[in-house]
Amino acid sequence: MILRDFDMDLPYVIDESRKNMTNEETRQDWDLNWKWKEFNFVLMHRCMMAMISRLMPRIDTEECWKITIQCVEKNPKDGYLIVGGDCEVQVLIDLEKFYNMTSLEKKQHAIAKTREAMEKIKPLFDVNIILDVCDKIVESGYNNTWFWKKSRKKKNLLAQIKTVHEVEAVYIYMVFTDSKTKRTEEHLIITDKPSGRAFVKYYGSLEWIDEKTAKLITKENNEFIVRCETL
Repeated sequence: MILRDFDMDLPYVIDESRKNMTNEETRQDWDLNWKWKEFNFVLMHRCMMAMISRLMPRIDTEECWKITIQCVEKNPKDGYLIVGGDCEVQVLIDLEKFYNMTSLEKKQHAIAKTREAMEKIKPLFDVNIILDVCDKIVESGYNNTWFWKKSRKKKNLLAQIKTVHEVEAVYIYMVFTDSKTKRTEEHLIITDKPSGRAFVKYYGSLEWIDEKTAKLITKENNEFIVRCETL
């Protein structure tokens, strides 16, 4: 298998007073009281988890294509468990402290917990590869920014799509660059949830309308038209 993805999750915990619930009651409890909590927790970590997935080189493993770091408030399990190719490993978290962190602190926390998790899954592959990726993320200042691979040039102007993936949201910019002076002009065109599923739909095609105007056409055929004003 090829390791393709990292995730950080908040596994469902049943309140002590509800441990005698039926399966249906448990399902309803998760749906009403935990689903939203888990979803928001996962979103807050996608920035760093997606950055690890993007920066890591090809890693071949015998058993897993994904690693899910499960954050628990007490008694994390030793070792790891592989379910359907997903390697689940648990680390300890102080949820109240985490929710009060700044965005930068949440990024730092995510990388620290990733390092901790790697110590538990050493038998799977050379985890130093992921630890090196974590080092690169720290060196970058936890800045998860990249340019979509497609760009378009019109005379001396280059149009590109820049993605800035933060804890609270993803921001997509149309960026114009003068190939002679290297000066740039940026326009924020999209703000969305910090989830790959939310923003990958915007990467359709990029086209020029005229010598100063470009448009991003999404996979859903929506158009974002931007004119370069200063270059």
